[in-house]
Amino acid sequence: MQMRSLFPASTVTAVELDVSVVTLAQKCFGFPHADPKLRVVVDDAVSFVSKSAASIRHTTFQTYNLIINDIANNLLSMGSIGSSVHDSMHTEQFFNDIRQLLTSNGLFIMDQLMIMKGDDTTHTELEIISMIEQNMKKAGFKTTRALLNDKVGCAILIGSVIEEQFEFMKTLKENCAELGLSESKGERWRNVDILTHELSAFV
Repeated sequence: MQMRSLFPASTVTAVELDVSVVTLAQKCFGFPHADPKLRVVVDDAVSFVSKSAASIRHTTFQTYNLIINDIANNLLSMGSIGSSVHDSMHTEQFFNDIRQLLTSNGLFIMDQLMIMKGDDTTHTELEIISMIEQNMKKAGFKTTRALLNDKVGCAILIGSVIEEQFEFMKTLKENCAELGLSESKGERWRNVDILTHELSAFV
């Protein structure tokens, strides 16, 4: 709903595993029952991506300028990569399928919990981030970036189909300016200079 609000001309596909979540969103959070530019697919995300990538190889299928994986599973609680069902979202195959669904200048963004729980992990946060970025590059992403904030136990990874020298702070400021986000307009948005200053410690 926020993407449709910020980019009114956009067409959005949302993939949700549990149909009851869709029903709850419609009942309690104003999620539209009918919007020709907002499609909801009830499916497992890995399955949807895999089937969509297979379709695009054989038929005309929708591609995306932006794909966001907001399933914030905790990688560090796995102990090591390969010990969780969520790991299917970090494989070279999954990233290859994602890349095939992106347009020629598309972006992929992934939200990731990175919460340490005692000694239950065999890898550090940076090692796991590096593994994920390596799989993304093997799958054909030309540029990857990672924002790791260990104070809140969260990481954001970005993969670009094209070779580009984007920097988080510069891009964030440009996006805020383009979208007209400002405290003076009443948006619930912090001062972008303060925000970028704070984030610079975690890039």
